[in-house]
Amino acid sequence: MSLSIAQEKFHNFLQDYITTTKEESHNLFNCFDYKVFGKGIILEKANSVPKNHFLFMSGFVRRYFINENGDQVITDINNGIEFLSTYVHFLNKTVSPINYIETITEVEVLCINYKNFSKMLINYPVMKELETRYLLMLSNRHRQRSVALATQNPQKRYHLFLENFPNIIKEVPLTYIASYIGVTPQSLSRIRARLSNSK
Repeated sequence: MSLSIAQEKFHNFLQDYITTTKEESHNLFNCFDYKVFGKGIILEKANSVPKNHFLFMSGFVRRYFINENGDQVITDINNGIEFLSTYVHFLNKTVSPINYIETITEVEVLCINYKNFSKMLINYPVMKELETRYLLMLSNRHRQRSVALATQNPQKRYHLFLENFPNIIKEVPLTYIASYIGVTPQSLSRIRARLSNSK
């Protein structure tokens, strides 16, 4: 992706939450560092203070923790252009005790450190509105996922995942999808086989 395309995608992303001119979007874009990371890169480790806030422009990334049995439990996978970081710990400069952030595919990402992020919020107050609206959207999504995990059977959760993440199935390992919807890889394979046989 060229920088000009990335800037255009960034502008369009902003318009989903706030209203900015192209010039304002361009200035906001320049507050970030544009980077490309390969597959399997850990961008944030547990038991550390997050150094950056990330806006993923392309590719897929996961957030996970390791439970007491040593299993990786996935709590987030990005869906298109999305912020993904342990935001509260980044904002408060505190240790994130359990979360890892790792690329699943090659990703293009906008990164911003705490110092530049603070400056951006002062210089561009509209970004506070963006953060508020974006966090509300994330809160609603996480609430829906929690309800689904608590009340829906595995096949329904898989259907919901496909509805919410229509472009992800070819890019993300099934073991990750299984973890995200709260089933074992074996259970997910049986669900997929039943769905395939019913067509």
